[in-house]
Amino acid sequence: MGIDISHSVGSSIDMSQPIEEFVRQLIKGRENREVDFKVALDLSLEKQRVGLAEDSVAFANAEGGSIVIGVENNTRAVEGILQPLDHDKIVQSITDLTEPPVAVTIDNIEIDGRILGLIRIPKSTMVHQLRKDRTVYIRRDGINYKATREEQVQLSDERDYNSRVYLSEAEKLHSSENGVFMLSGGMQHYRKIRKRGNMSESVVFLPEF
Repeated sequence: MGIDISHSVGSSIDMSQPIEEFVRQLIKGRENREVDFKVALDLSLEKQRVGLAEDSVAFANAEGGSIVIGVENNTRAVEGILQPLDHDKIVQSITDLTEPPVAVTIDNIEIDGRILGLIRIPKSTMVHQLRKDRTVYIRRDGINYKATREEQVQLSDERDYNSRVYLSEAEKLHSSENGVFMLSGGMQHYRKIRKRGNMSESVVFLPEF
């Protein structure tokens, strides 16, 4: 029986509303599966660069989410940021540290006379990981977790058949549907298809050239 990674904290936030009101609604809540608060973001610090990449991967692999910069996590006090978020630097940093690169949108908003940054990550049709150590993260409640092998397979099963799955060399992936697959050949793109036989149907991963 597969692990349930589809459960999401219910949200009453209307994402179609004006962005200022959207951020105010986020601040009224707490960190959860779809929201993260950071009092500041300094991309000159490796720990913060990696943390942002980890958040981006976890949100993309779950239901998507929003990162609000300039809000204290525990009290949700609006501290603001000294300089508006630099769109190009943030996109480049996330692109350099995630694989496949996580797509984000970036905005700067004024709330109560203070500038806040907003980074939004949509739910992805691919399975993302950190480029350096190939770790796949998923978001549960307000915490990023390393996905188990079974969860990684379940994530890829939930994505479209045409999505690309990045797998490291000689990884053994356990599928609740199809037993064990051995996939090797270094960091390659794999395209998932379904192969139908005489008696049953199974999932096959074919390397792309």
